[in-house]
Amino acid sequence: MMLAQPSRAPPQAGKSELRRLLEADLAKYPATAGVYVKNLRTGEEAMINADQRFSSVSVIRIPIMIRAFQLADQLKLNLDARVEITRATLRDGTGVFQYLDMGLKPTVRELITQMIITRDNTATDLMTTLVGGVDSLNVWLAASGYTQTRMVSRG
Repeated sequence: MMLAQPSRAPPQAGKSELRRLLEADLAKYPATAGVYVKNLRTGEEAMINADQRFSSVSVIRIPIMIRAFQLADQLKLNLDARVEITRATLRDGTGVFQYLDMGLKPTVRELITQMIITRDNTATDLMTTLVGGVDSLNVWLAASGYTQTRMVSRG
């Protein structure tokens, strides 16, 4: 979503220009959204529904990816290792792996790529397992300061 740059005028009492821009943009959508933005030039911040909880849906893929890269940096996960996709590991929904032949052996790096780019559910489920599972991911999230962000279950 592209937003116009806020003016450099000093903030006035009440709503900032940045907040007004966000509210106007969000009003176009028939949904409730939570947004936080910060103008890195001015330091101005604006929040919409900042204290409301939302289902993370596909956003949980980002912490899974970050954790995978951390484990790779610690030499606990090999990004070049191959993982076989079997009938038991296949997940329907989004992504491309469900349309390919069984027995495919993508690398961990390729699983991460498909998890992020095509929101592949099979790749996400396999990556969740490779980073230690749901409980391990939640412990890591909490230890990283994300106490309100949790993964509820695998695919």
